[in-house]
Amino acid sequence: MRRWPFVGRDAELTRFTEALTRKECPAFYIEGPPGSGKSRLAERCLQVSQEIGYGVSRAAVNADSLFPLGAVAHILPEDYDLKNPLAGFNSLRERIYGTRVRGDRHVILVDDLNLIDDVSATLIDQLMSSGAMFLLATMEYEEPASLVVRNIRNRDAANRVFLDFADEDQVAEILSESLGGMVAPRAINFLHRKSRGNLLYLRELVIGAYRAGKLQFDGQIWEIDGYDEVTPRLAELVKTSLDTADLAGRRVLDTLALCGSSGKGLFPAKAIDELESQDLVRVHRHGRRSGVEIAHPMHREVLTSQITAARKEELLLAHAQAVRVTGARRHEDLRHIALWELSAKGSTENEILLKSALAARKSHEAGQLRILAEAACRHQNGFLPRLLLGEAQVALGDVAHASGNLKEAAMLARTDEEHVQASLALGRVMCWTKGDTEEALHIVVEAEERVVTPEALAILRMARGVFLSFLGRIREALEILKDVPAIPNQYIRAVGEGTRATLITLCGDPHKGLSEARRALEDRRNLSDGPELPHPSSNIHPVAYSLQELGRLGDAYAILLDAWNESIRDQIYEGMVLHSSQLARTALMQGHLVRARRWAAQSVSLARRYNFTGPLHAALTRQAEAAALLGETAVAAESLREAAPLPEWGNFIPELCLGHVWLQAVKGNITEARSAVRENILKARESGNSSCEARLLTDLARLGAPQEAVQGMADLAAGRSEDYTVLRARFVEALCNKSPEELTTLSLKFEMLDSELISAECLADAAAIWRKRGDRRAANAAAHQMERLRRKCDDARTPALRQTEHLDPLTSRELEVAMLAAEGNTNAEVARKMFISKRTVDNHLQRVYGKLGVRTRRELKDKLDELDGA
Repeated sequence: MRRWPFVGRDAELTRFTEALTRKECPAFYIEGPPGSGKSRLAERCLQVSQEIGYGVSRAAVNADSLFPLGAVAHILPEDYDLKNPLAGFNSLRERIYGTRVRGDRHVILVDDLNLIDDVSATLIDQLMSSGAMFLLATMEYEEPASLVVRNIRNRDAANRVFLDFADEDQVAEILSESLGGMVAPRAINFLHRKSRGNLLYLRELVIGAYRAGKLQFDGQIWEIDGYDEVTPRLAELVKTSLDTADLAGRRVLDTLALCGSSGKGLFPAKAIDELESQDLVRVHRHGRRSGVEIAHPMHREVLTSQITAARKEELLLAHAQAVRVTGARRHEDLRHIALWELSAKGSTENEILLKSALAARKSHEAGQLRILAEAACRHQNGFLPRLLLGEAQVALGDVAHASGNLKEAAMLARTDEEHVQASLALGRVMCWTKGDTEEALHIVVEAEERVVTPEALAILRMARGVFLSFLGRIREALEILKDVPAIPNQYIRAVGEGTRATLITLCGDPHKGLSEARRALEDRRNLSDGPELPHPSSNIHPVAYSLQELGRLGDAYAILLDAWNESIRDQIYEGMVLHSSQLARTALMQGHLVRARRWAAQSVSLARRYNFTGPLHAALTRQAEAAALLGETAVAAESLREAAPLPEWGNFIPELCLGHVWLQAVKGNITEARSAVRENILKARESGNSSCEARLLTDLARLGAPQEAVQGMADLAAGRSEDYTVLRARFVEALCNKSPEELTTLSLKFEMLDSELISAECLADAAAIWRKRGDRRAANAAAHQMERLRRKCDDARTPALRQTEHLDPLTSRELEVAMLAAEGNTNAEVARKMFISKRTVDNHLQRVYGKLGVRTRRELKDKLDELDGA
């Protein structure tokens, strides 16, 4: 681990330097709660002051600062006369002026202004008023302080900033800097959620997890495998807050730490009010009911670590009894009672075990489901307990035990409904965790021979269509799924409708696919009873696929991010794997390569960790594609080596060659790259996957063979309104026709769709064509615009973009002339300011206009602003 970084406070630093250089501003106050980074920002401000030439010092805010002048004693001159305040003030002021390098003020840092003694505060106030001193101070504004300190705090002319706790983006930046590499989005979310952005807590969590081996680098990305230990330093930080609770309050806190959010009425009202006033609990309302929970996750961790086994048993059983007495009216009450009693004494009432397990399954609580199902199996080794235990183990990545339990459940199945549930569960295990979709199909076909009811047969037929889609047999799967609306089971129907919507989109009708996908998602959201496997967020994917094909890439990314957040919230690992892989695909289509690389690495990490062999191949090939386009050829090659023995899997099998394709292209093996694309275009066409075919044909054109792709793209675009496929068909046609004007027009359209890499390539190709025609001005204009887009695509390496690597940069002299001209100076005025002739200015500007592709001073100013912004 590196030194804990200082990041994310550029705006506050800018405000500080502006305040420091304004003579009328006497102070800069940094306010915020503990853990918001006040002290770190203050230290950086003091460092900046010293770097630009101000004399600096720190007040001593500690035990000595309780005594008069204790905070500033170390900066007082030896001859400071305590009996003559005026003389003492003048001697200190003279000493301060002697330390200055620039400016006329000395900067003093007071970390926690509220604790400074009144005499020191008075002296600092006088020095500020005289203009000799600039006060840089941190404070918690609502904390008590003396009248003198309050007067200093309330100075109108002072500048102040309020720091809140770090948001998730700031936590990501801090983690990336401190760990020195990409950090998994799941790890970022976990650490932000645990720390709530409190930087003191965050630092201790990171250090503790790193030392415990829970925070590890897998060669591509930093990932955390859970962490609930409490370091001594963390316990010390939290202890101050917890010690404010009295005995009654502490019992409430311990109970909430063990049992989680509970009804407010289960606790003494006085204790809750007191704890809420101390910010130790949070009261929330759900309709007419009020609940209470511990305010900060770290408080819960510390409390739990300090509860003895005997007290834990007593509190859990007492709380379970209290909920029973109220009638256990909430839908989750029975489940919680069962879990508390199992944790306290290892047993609970048998009649509530299966009910509780089914409730845990519905709520997607895999950890709870495993505990309850294991207890139910000990009580009764029947079909349902075994099925539920197997499902829980699959969700938690325990594939070996899951397969055994699900096979045992299948042997215990007696009814059609049980045969269907067992075959679907086993099929999903084979498809997702083993990547053996052919075996999943075999399981379903065998089950079809054992059932007789029309509903069971319809459900199994639907499952066969879903598994066929994961084998890439798109037309065949769609034919089977055309009868989905006739399936009586609404949960199974929602899954089937979502898959059918995906297939409709892949077959070339994204408008119809989007309509059906949205209806399937809405239906799924409205379901209230029955098993919910897979997770409802999986129904977001068909919507995202349709949006991608319509060219609404930003919308697709946003909705997939929603799905990711849902799976994080509910701890659905298979959802995390699939969502992160699709986020990577969308980012690749946009050209946001670093983002794509991070999401692909996240998917790979999770797929490995939780044994999801099926999606691992796709995640690795997307990681290879992003890495290759970033120029990280070793990473791309290693990803492809790992992917090679794995089964191809999913709805996008033909395009999974693109990792190999772009690696070869970046290495200069264009012939090999084109050959691989051609082979997979045929696969996509044979399976009816128009979506993959369009992407591959476009990439064939991008690899320099538009004449081979133009007819195929025209056929795919025929009869469609202007969507992503139509625009890509126009792009391929423009490349064939060598039309820079059309390419420039298309660049704007692609950029509006967030497809910035193809937008950049449009301009690169246009620039190359204009350059061959001898139109240097137009070529340079397109090339400079392309450079802005390429930077947004993380300096992607593609054959088209390499055409502009010889772009003529402005010399330092040309840039100076251009900037003066853009400010509105005439050529003669520029010449006078630079002490050169007007003819020389004329020549410089002529070259500048040619290089930048502009014709007027207004265009020159806009171009310079654009280049500066990029």
